[in-house]
Amino acid sequence: MAIGRRKYEALKAFDFDNMDEQMLETFNAQFKITVGKAMAMVKEYEEHYKNAVISPKAAEYLKTVRAEAKKKKEIPKLTKEILWKKFNDAFYENEGVKFNSTTDSLSNLKPLMYYFLGDFENFKKCHNVSKLSVPSKDKGLLIIGTYGNGKTSIFKAFEKALRRTNIRFKGYSTNEAVIMFEACKSSPEKEQFYNLMNRGTRYFDDVKTERQASNYGKTELFKDIIESRYSNMERTYITCNFDRDYPDDLDKGLDEFMTKYGNRVYDRLFEMFNIVVFNGKSFRR
Repeated sequence: MAIGRRKYEALKAFDFDNMDEQMLETFNAQFKITVGKAMAMVKEYEEHYKNAVISPKAAEYLKTVRAEAKKKKEIPKLTKEILWKKFNDAFYENEGVKFNSTTDSLSNLKPLMYYFLGDFENFKKCHNVSKLSVPSKDKGLLIIGTYGNGKTSIFKAFEKALRRTNIRFKGYSTNEAVIMFEACKSSPEKEQFYNLMNRGTRYFDDVKTERQASNYGKTELFKDIIESRYSNMERTYITCNFDRDYPDDLDKGLDEFMTKYGNRVYDRLFEMFNIVVFNGKSFRR
């Protein structure tokens, strides 16, 4: 008459002493045994496990396993100190050099630290958070600046630093996405690609620089992706550069979205993104 835990839990869901006709009918259809036999099975199960003896060594092992499982489930609260250390460690792993803490680089980093810590009062006060888009905790991030001044390396460090937190995200370069799209050979593969790009928190690097995608016709892939993510209300992060002909001109840099992707995408930038301007000259030599 022995039963397993799942059947025991299923049987225990029924109040044998107070079953009405409908409950009895449901019970009979599900288990095809008498109530009396079911009660006896439940009693036997409980007696067996009440009297079961486990060795001290096994008990200690189970205690350790449960503690480790609980520890893995717990996500430590991010503090400024923890995030700063995680960021620096990730930056060094990615780039092979320490983060260069100049006046400009720290100023650029500050709003991102506040953003990922959820400190939006201080985020809004940062001088390089543009008021062209009303700052909001519900928006993603659009980072724009001069070529080579650390946008990509900083954001990739955050991607790695936040990997084991509840605010993790996955990043792709725009040209990497184009290559992935062009490799799709069937409708199911394209559907899988768009699900990957359009669902979940995503970071896209070097937006505006990607070539047109070609897969049975030419398309501006990121016009479709940005519009889909807007419709899906998915949090999105973007890094991009100023217009080469108008360095340090934010308006001209944003106008390129209109030129490349159209008015609809341009209008949605201000609903989707907090806009952060990265200052400073290129680190590239």
